[in-house]
Amino acid sequence: MSEVSIIIPMYNAKQHISATLDSCLAQKDDLIREILVIDDHSTDNSRSLVDSYTKKHSKIKLLINPKKGANCARNYGLVQSSGNYIQFLDADDLLSKNKISLQICGLKRASHRTIANCPWAHFKDNTKEASFNSNILWQDYDTPIRWLIDAWTNGQMMASSSWLCPKKLLSEAGPWNENLLKNQDGEYFARVILKAEKILFVEESHVYYRKPGPQNLSTQNSLRHQLSLLQSYISYEEQIRSIMDSIEVRTACAHNYVNFIYQTFSRYPQLADKAEERLLNLNIKNKPLAGGKVFQLFSQVLGFKKTLALKKWLNNKISSQADL
Repeated sequence: MSEVSIIIPMYNAKQHISATLDSCLAQKDDLIREILVIDDHSTDNSRSLVDSYTKKHSKIKLLINPKKGANCARNYGLVQSSGNYIQFLDADDLLSKNKISLQICGLKRASHRTIANCPWAHFKDNTKEASFNSNILWQDYDTPIRWLIDAWTNGQMMASSSWLCPKKLLSEAGPWNENLLKNQDGEYFARVILKAEKILFVEESHVYYRKPGPQNLSTQNSLRHQLSLLQSYISYEEQIRSIMDSIEVRTACAHNYVNFIYQTFSRYPQLADKAEERLLNLNIKNKPLAGGKVFQLFSQVLGFKKTLALKKWLNNKISSQADL
């Protein structure tokens, strides 16, 4: 009955990897086929910590990433895995003890092209501080493409560890994009969702998503990282429009581009221009608004780009006065 492979990419995770592995070992034992820790060339002692677990628990296996990078590690873990279902888990995140058993129970009653997710919450050190705040995505979806439209339109996301997916479906979606530096999970699971027939939301399962530190890729905003973010949005658009090309779909894609332009206009205008070109090619009349209420009000009067230019000028003015 052991059907689930848990795949954990790891890099210098000595502070948290023990707690993460303990949360995996707390799952219903007969459901777990293996816990694959893919070490991404750690330089601390996290590898030796995992090694000590492998001596006590035969299901835990320590593998070395033959390439470099978390996405490469996830792809390598997928190739090495033997379970029918895949649970991805970051090396500092935690699963509730019934996370996998409840999701498997639901998936067993559904079609073989169903994927499951569950509530997730941020925490820093203690899971008791986690606050589970529901949003529009916390529901079943009989039409998975609707999940993507809701997510992009409302600026919502799902932690990657919330998902539990049949391995065959993941194979159809293709591997993790090893070139992306930002929004890798969003881009990957968008492809998975578009291959699914249904999304099952299991409210009683929980995932604890540790707040990222300053070195976490999701918090980095270099030119390369922002270019990766834009590339992930372009992938969104190309994938979803190959299946459905309605005004609603294009408007959902437009939300991603508008928010990207709003965030990058001042610092990376060349990337903002690329996003604007994609936005214009969507050919929608009513473009989404970005920013706060005041910015949106000015946008409706001056236009989006002129309001961005005004915002940039004001920020520069304030910054120059602060330097006096």
